[in-house]
Amino acid sequence: SLHDALPIFVCILMLLFVVGNLVMSSIAAKALADSGNGAVGAGLMLGMTIGYGISAMLIIYPTLKLSKYASNIGRLAETQSFADLISALREQRRFWKFYGILMLIYISLILLFVLLMVTGVGIGSMAAQRP
Repeated sequence: SLHDALPIFVCILMLLFVVGNLVMSSIAAKALADSGNGAVGAGLMLGMTIGYGISAMLIIYPTLKLSKYASNIGRLAETQSFADLISALREQRRFWKFYGILMLIYISLILLFVLLMVTGVGIGSMAAQRP
């Protein structure tokens, strides 16, 4: 039942919060470690901060959706209301829709990188055959 799934989603929620905190801690640690390396360190620090910031945002949104889902499941267990069920399923649908979109983006990027690698190897082998 949905009420039995509540502890699982609470555990996932706590795990996502821990991962988010680790990401933010690694940003701070990397920034402190590279702060004395001049322009290269500053550029690396900026790039890492932006990259990890995007990663943190990608973790926060599904965490919030799972939190709302868990709250709605808890409320559903108490009230047995159809409206609470619809609300819980809506949050779960948003969670999986977000990860579906993310998966399509990742697959597209992987295909793009594979295409770029094949093109690069082809151009490299053609250049190596020239006398």
